[in-house]
Formats: sequence, structure tokens, C-alpha cells
Amino acid sequence: MENEDTKEIYGENLHSNGGEDRAKAPVAIEKYILNITLKDPKSTCGVSNNLILDNSGKAYRSDYSKVKVNGHECPMDFNVRGTYTDIYAQYSDVTLSLELTKRKTTARNVDKCSDTPLGFKLSQIMGTLGDLDNIKNNTNQPNSSINKGEIFFHQDAFRYFNRDRGFIIFKFTFNNAGNRVAQNIGFKDIFPSNIKIHEDKIFIDGGRITTNRAIVKNNELRVSIGNLSALKTSTLYIVGEIIGCCDNPVNTGCTFYVTTSYYKRGKDKKDGEEKEKGQEVQQQDAKTKTKIINVVQKLSNSKECK
Repeated sequence: MENEDTKEIYGENLHSNGGEDRAKAPVAIEKYILNITLKDPKSTCGVSNNLILDNSGKAYRSDYSKVKVNGHECPMDFNVRGTYTDIYAQYSDVTLSLELTKRKTTARNVDKCSDTPLGFKLSQIMGTLGDLDNIKNNTNQPNSSINKGEIFFHQDAFRYFNRDRGFIIFKFTFNNAGNRVAQNIGFKDIFPSNIKIHEDKIFIDGGRITTNRAIVKNNELRVSIGNLSALKTSTLYIVGEIIGCCDNPVNTGCTFYVTTSYYKRGKDKKDGEEKEKGQEVQQQDAKTKTKIINVVQKLSNSKECK
């Protein structure tokens, strides 16, 4: 795997360390449009690709009155303590669009509601994306169907025994078949209850994953994969120990990544307003932009863990 940026995790948040990207944005970004497309898993057993809309993370605030689903306005009151809303893709793709602005103060306790083994929570995606200013713009043709990162995501599983103990090696392959870098790739798996994951038995491209790139909680694993260049492949290996029986021993992994990112200038001021406020306002408006970030969330194929 070829990373363009060094990736790091801070506590519960997986995001870019930044490097050169941590320089100030060259323009004033007024707002961010985050489009998250849930891909149809095309499963014959009725599995859906889920996104729990708990909240928009610690650093960003969402205007919930401007939420859109598949281009249609769909105001949602998610971010209510003790409850959550979710959307899902089954038999067709679904795109959620959010309008985000930076919070003046950092929010707390943003990762507290129920989770899903077949997708992400919005707060988890926002934690992995980190500072949206650090996501590189990778296209000048946002409407093109080819200028984007495009990850093919596949799971294999192999059983073996060692001294009467059973293990399963999970192999997840990320193949970027697009012609742009796939950025900020996140991985998540809530394994069946009879699978125990060990922190020191997680490997990517031949090297052991460091603890600042992975979060392990019992049978749940989240990993920051980083960036993957066009036409490159990265492989994640996870060793799980079989510790008993399970009513539903089927595993499905999930991933998301930034496929395209670009700037869009705001609408010009009205002629009357321009004349009233003068040329200085016009120049200021010319430097104000909206950043569009397109994210894709996918499920892997399923594997039995008996």
C-alpha cells in the first residue's frame, strides 16, 4: 500500500496526522457538504448496508434541516440522547447529504449509542475523516464517473488448529481500481460473539498494525487504513480465536473511503448588494468556498465462522 499522508489515531478518533496537509487552507471554507453513498451489498440473504445517524462528531455541526437522501430534502432530528436514526441500502444505493460547519467548541460523548455490525455510525466516520481541511482535493471534474477512487473490498477466511485451540484468519483485500487516490480509508468489523480478536495479531501488508491505528473492544475492531493510490492493493490480516459457539457465526466487514474531494465557489452576491457594500465584499466572496467530500461505504462478502 502507498500512503500519501501519515495516518494516526488519537484516542477514539482516527484521522490524518497531516504533515504538509496541516498547512492552512488557501481559501476560507464557509461550509462542507458531505455526501455518503451506501452501496447496495447485492446480497441474496437480505443483508443491508447500514448507517446509524447518531451525530456529526466532535469537531463539526450538522444543519439537520438541510439533510438530503438521494437528492430529496429529508429533515432528520438525529443526535437526540438515547435515541438514534438510521438509513440503509438494500437492493439499491442510497446517498445521504449533510451540510457541516466547524464547531466553536469540541463536543463530548459523541460515541454512546447502539452500534451495528453491518455498517458504521456517523460519529465513527467523522472521527476517521478528522480535519476535513486536510483531505486533499483530487479532481477538477466532480461529475465524471471515472475520476475517483474506487475500492473493491473482499473477505476470505481460513480455519486452523493449534494445540486444541481453534483460530480463524480473516483476510480483507482493498483494491483501488479507480484512477484517483482513495483517501482516509476506514475499516470496521464486529465479529461474531464466539470470535476473540487479539491486538497483537492484526497485520497490514506484511507489518503488524500499531496500537495507534487500531481500536479493539472485545470482538469489535476498527482500523485506519490510510490512503491507497490508484491501481494499488492493500491486504489486512486479522487472527481471531474461536472461544465457543454462536447462534449466528457469520462475519461481514465494512469499509468507507473518500472517493473525491473538491471546492465549489459560493453563489455571487446580488448586484444591489455588491453596489451597496463595494468591491471589498466582492473580493471577500471570491475567496469563500464550499468543500465537497464524497464518501462511499461498502460491505464485504460474508463468511461463516464455525
